[in-house]
Amino acid sequence: MLVILLSLTLCLMAFLPFFQTRAASEFSTPLTEMSFIEQLYQSNYIQYKYLKEKTDQKNWSYSDLYLTIDYLGSRESGDPAFSASSATYQIADRISSDDSSDTPVSDGDLEEALYNVFLSQIDEMKVGAEKLTQYVDYCAQDTASGTQIGNSSVSELTALLNGQTSTEHPSYIYYAVIEYDAAGHVSSCRAYFGDESDSFLKKLETAGREQYFQQFSDDSDSLLLDFDSDSGQTYRYRVSLSGPSNMRIIYAITQQQYQKILSSRDLFMSDTNYDGLQYQSYCAAGVPHVLIGFFAAAFLFGGFMVLLFEKRGYCIRSFSICQLPIEIAAVLLCLFFQMPYFLTRLICGVQHGQLFPNLTKHVLSPLHLSGTLYLFLAIVFFLCFFVAFLLGTIAAGCLRSKQEFREHSLLIRYWRRIMNAWNRFYQELVSFDIGTDAKKMISKLVIVNFIILFVITFFWVWGFVPLLIYSLIIYFLLKKYVHDIQTKYQNLLRATSSIARGDFDTAFSEDFGVFESYKKELLQIQTDFKKAVDEEVKSQRMKSELITNVSHDLKTPLTAIITYINLLKEPGLTPIQQQEYLDTLDKKALRLKVLIEDLFEISKATTNNVTLHYDNVDICNLLRQCYLEYEARMQEKNLTFKFQLPEEKVILRLDPQKTFRIFDNLYTNISKYAMPSTRVYVTVTDSASETQIAIRNISQMELTVSGEELTERFVRGDGSRNTEGSGLGLAIARSFTELQHGTMQILLDGDLFKAILTFRKPGAEPVDNRSEHLDTAHSANANLSGNLNCPGAADNPAEGIEPPPIYRPSRWRSDKNLRKHRQKK
Repeated sequence: MLVILLSLTLCLMAFLPFFQTRAASEFSTPLTEMSFIEQLYQSNYIQYKYLKEKTDQKNWSYSDLYLTIDYLGSRESGDPAFSASSATYQIADRISSDDSSDTPVSDGDLEEALYNVFLSQIDEMKVGAEKLTQYVDYCAQDTASGTQIGNSSVSELTALLNGQTSTEHPSYIYYAVIEYDAAGHVSSCRAYFGDESDSFLKKLETAGREQYFQQFSDDSDSLLLDFDSDSGQTYRYRVSLSGPSNMRIIYAITQQQYQKILSSRDLFMSDTNYDGLQYQSYCAAGVPHVLIGFFAAAFLFGGFMVLLFEKRGYCIRSFSICQLPIEIAAVLLCLFFQMPYFLTRLICGVQHGQLFPNLTKHVLSPLHLSGTLYLFLAIVFFLCFFVAFLLGTIAAGCLRSKQEFREHSLLIRYWRRIMNAWNRFYQELVSFDIGTDAKKMISKLVIVNFIILFVITFFWVWGFVPLLIYSLIIYFLLKKYVHDIQTKYQNLLRATSSIARGDFDTAFSEDFGVFESYKKELLQIQTDFKKAVDEEVKSQRMKSELITNVSHDLKTPLTAIITYINLLKEPGLTPIQQQEYLDTLDKKALRLKVLIEDLFEISKATTNNVTLHYDNVDICNLLRQCYLEYEARMQEKNLTFKFQLPEEKVILRLDPQKTFRIFDNLYTNISKYAMPSTRVYVTVTDSASETQIAIRNISQMELTVSGEELTERFVRGDGSRNTEGSGLGLAIARSFTELQHGTMQILLDGDLFKAILTFRKPGAEPVDNRSEHLDTAHSANANLSGNLNCPGAADNPAEGIEPPPIYRPSRWRSDKNLRKHRQKK
């Protein structure tokens, strides 16, 4: 046996030189692959810069040579060029600009930002060009001035560049000439590499039409980029990319350079690509098929040895290693189908220095022990032949005797234990309560399924047979299990149906099986359902009241307007009466306008269609400022304000106008409904995580509604609705508070009215400093930004950038006071 296996090993080792020769004839050089040709074109961008600097005697940047930016217009300016194309990309952060400006967002800053985007690609091209020039001779020429640069002074290289081909002992076995016209396009190509020259030239011409700045690739020579400003304007720019112009360049390789390229591991080309080409050449040479023949011979030899010597235990069958279970032998046989391809890669690695390259270079080669790799290869061959021989003996023994098959089968030996374990597992699965943790049960199912499918995968194309059997078993098991689940589900469905019909006194006495843990939940559903019915009745009542209140509040000023218009139509009115009627009409019209504006504002707030502009707001100053605008009205009712504010400033990140409107509505509510000659307390409590603002006053009339209902739309404390007011003030205040991630709570204790506002501190939770738009469509567009670090795109105090100035209340006026100011003027 050993003699036969050693003979097979030595015979296969003798084939190695033949394998190498055949693989060399089938080898496809990487120098004509598209990956290498693309590196040649990428290197042209780098060499053109050096050639341009030498020609013009000045330094050039890559952005000056290849990048051009044109401003097309903005969305609000109505520039027709803006809608010239829909193929745009929003790749920049928001850029700060004046709201009224219709000029380009930036000039040099934008160019620098875009330059940084493709700077990484330029760096990769520079690294590739550096390595390329270490192994390849090149020469670049300016076709307009004749200026040249290169790394070789060989006259033949210049002659090839100018189209003069030498026929007497050419030094270069490979060259590629690429010429660019004045527009930066590839105008012509020439190539040579022996018999592959024609295919090499076609690939070279095809690659010349590609775009090598991948971040800016498009179907045309330019790309449209959109930039969003803080004010909502969108600016459009055209970015044009050009290539080298008026340049002719040649890359050439001698025979020595070619051998150095193939033997070197530190190449400009991908090692994976090169190793793959070597491996493919060995496969094309038929090495895997030869290995399959050798393994088949070892396998048949093992079977022949068993059948030849019928005496049990004789020769190879007497070894304990040959008593392997049939299941393990089947797994080894399935794995053995991939062994020829693994050994082919191993042979390729040994013969081309790809196997243990560092060990070979630094240890084996200096000690002249490179041949030990072939010894290692011979040992691997011998072990593989031995395994094939072993599998042959096991297969022949099982075919020869059924008794031997039973003795060496683990499945038959442990069948009873396997079935007992399976029955226990199935019972556990059937009696499992789905209301408990299912991780353990799911893990068991996944592990069992994985083991079965793992075994099936070893059968390769014949795996459909055990897979079919496995699928049938799963079908019948699932059918039985699902039937049991359906029975228990019907019990659960009958119980839930009775609750749905309104029978809240249903008794649950049936067996729910896997749904047993849901009995308590059904009882809870009964209780919650009763509460839900009560809430629905309340909701319907409030809807009816809302319609009634809206109709009443809109009809009152409208009726007055119609009445006074009819009075103005009557003849004989004195100028004084006319002026009196006109003043009344103006007052009622303004009242109707304010009501409609409040209704529109609360509608936007409840639908989250509000734009918030966050800023640093001094809460204490804002409370005092808002009070000053109502001081006269408060004094008319003899209301005394008691401010209990911290001595230090309390700064919050809020929308100034919306926050002012919150306090304005609360003060308006106090001026209308507070009892005269009482005190109003305004308290600010500042803590590490939040700021709480409490406003307390005594109500003039008895409050018959809850604090929660007071914040509903058109709900007023004056049930008769005879006083001035719309019932929207507190609703607007609550909506604006919640939009700024705060809370507003109304507490009533007899006639004591208390409004509590709570806002998170800036350090408690990260807040976006940019304008936050709550409209869904706008937010989706805003998410497209962020690919460029454009100057002024965002302000983030957490990153060390100076925050915007603190909001000064004196710079803001309410809409109501602005109208008063205009009337005075």
